[in-house]
Amino acid sequence: MSRFCYYFKIITNFCYVVIARILHLGLRISFIQLWGQYLDIKIKNKGKVVIGRRLQTRTNIHLMVDNGFLKIQDNVFMNHNVSITSVDKIEIESNVTIANNVVIIDHDHDLHNKNGFISAPILIKEGTWIGANAVILKGVTLGTNSVVAAGSVVIKSVPDNTIVGGIPARFIKNI
Repeated sequence: MSRFCYYFKIITNFCYVVIARILHLGLRISFIQLWGQYLDIKIKNKGKVVIGRRLQTRTNIHLMVDNGFLKIQDNVFMNHNVSITSVDKIEIESNVTIANNVVIIDHDHDLHNKNGFISAPILIKEGTWIGANAVILKGVTLGTNSVVAAGSVVIKSVPDNTIVGGIPARFIKNI
């Protein structure tokens, strides 16, 4: 990416945050967090985003909120190519580590209503680590200090201090 495009992206993100704050569109993010490359935040309809202190991101982070709520607390790290989409509610507590290519999505398309969704909130508790290429689906709670192995698809909640892995993710061992 050219230097011009990089600076243009930073300026447009900065302007978006200023406008969102002025119009109270639900975005709560510090200006310093916009300096990372490729942080893409889209808020549609009545969506709300709250981001805590010390969010660390690498490249190609996509946050999409459409009528939903996304809360990311303090000291969260997201590696390259993380995608989070919310139409209901996603909450990521403090000290969570999210590896490359992780997808977190709180809804599915409704097969009977092509324009509708079936959604359920996602809660990722403090100290959780999500491995590369994992997928976290609707209605899941990842317990405190839990670990999701790389390449897993999580469709059920995970207890505290537990390692899960596979497709679908299953219990591996307690920590």
